[in-house]
Amino acid sequence: MALALPLAPGVAGAQAVDAVPVTTASSIGGPITRTEVLARATDWYNRRNNSDMTYSQVSKTWDVGRTRQYRRDCSGYVGMAWHLGSDPNTDGLDDPGLTVSIARSELRPGDLLNDRVNDDGGRYPYHAILFGGWENSAKTRFWYYSFGSTPLDKVTGASFSQSTLSGHPTSHYRALRYRNIVEEIDLERVSDFSGDGHSDVLGVTADGKLLYYPNNNLALSSPREIGHGWGTFKHVMAADFSGDGAADVLGVTADGTLLYYPNNDYALSSPREIGHGWGTFKHVMAADFSGDGAADVLGVTADGTLLYYPNNDYALSSPREIGHGWGTFKHVMAADFSGDGAADVLGVTADGTLLYYPNNNYALSSPREIGHGWGTFSQVMASDFSGDGHTDVLGVAADGKLLYYPNNNLALSSPREIGHGWGTFKHVM
Repeated sequence: MALALPLAPGVAGAQAVDAVPVTTASSIGGPITRTEVLARATDWYNRRNNSDMTYSQVSKTWDVGRTRQYRRDCSGYVGMAWHLGSDPNTDGLDDPGLTVSIARSELRPGDLLNDRVNDDGGRYPYHAILFGGWENSAKTRFWYYSFGSTPLDKVTGASFSQSTLSGHPTSHYRALRYRNIVEEIDLERVSDFSGDGHSDVLGVTADGKLLYYPNNNLALSSPREIGHGWGTFKHVMAADFSGDGAADVLGVTADGTLLYYPNNDYALSSPREIGHGWGTFKHVMAADFSGDGAADVLGVTADGTLLYYPNNDYALSSPREIGHGWGTFKHVMAADFSGDGAADVLGVTADGTLLYYPNNNYALSSPREIGHGWGTFSQVMASDFSGDGHTDVLGVAADGKLLYYPNNNLALSSPREIGHGWGTFKHVM
């Protein structure tokens, strides 16, 4: 019998799924969040091979919300991402009325690296690149967007120790911050092992290997082994317990010990015990329930009580009960479905209904149904796969397909297959 894939309520069949949801919360020239800056930048990047996206210092193209057209060059790209009402060139981006100088170590997603140095030979025309984020906690490696040619480029693995960035001397770049940027509470990173703002996928194979599959523009790259001997763990989670912007790994061993493995530059450091007696818990989750930037731990006890354990400087404080009757749920997840910076709770009931419980100031509001037919899934995860600040849902279907359901304004769009052969994995996160 063919597998009936769960659809969001009212979705009749497969539909096209946008790579990045339309994000136009800001007004032209007004305050804008870092999340929206990157969403706008990513939209043009995803359209980089379109005919209207060739590099030009004259021609313009509409932004994601068709609110304004922007020049298709390096400074025009930055102006588009910031939703500016003017069209400054690279020199104009260094206007103190528009930007403020910061140290390179202070760079955050959506900031600017600006080269307006013209050496004596005139060999280096000006250039602007949009900072995407740090790739490790030591802040020695980062990624960025650069529109200096066709197509627009996304550069990963960059370092200030390099002699050049996008063909321009690294020493020429100044770090600048848009004065209208809105600082957000750091979003909780569930499964974002790389720290680039897009959740990756980690899985424990049948033979106990822990594999990391990077999220490569809404597809999964080839896996990297980051551990072994995980087959005996009862629960395994990926979330940013340290608060450095990249997911760590937590696991409950066979004897009920809760261990925290720090993410150390795409590898796991030696574990630290942060709890014991977790062997009787039916579900264990790690996510930023408090909204302070570091993941907390939530668990469903044997009697169905849902407990929240605050993260208190790499240790867990005494629990608070936030629900009961969770013992019959097949899957329980914690992640920021609403996009407000604090994790919500999602659960699959015994009859396969997918429910979303909003986080309401450390309590859970009444649930909303966001799907049905999830009872046949062997594993269900919630993480920000799209990188837009709102948690999506991923699930391993009965036939082993890994499906990605985008969060579309607190509803789920039709799924996209992003892998197969996942039915044998013991844990997927």
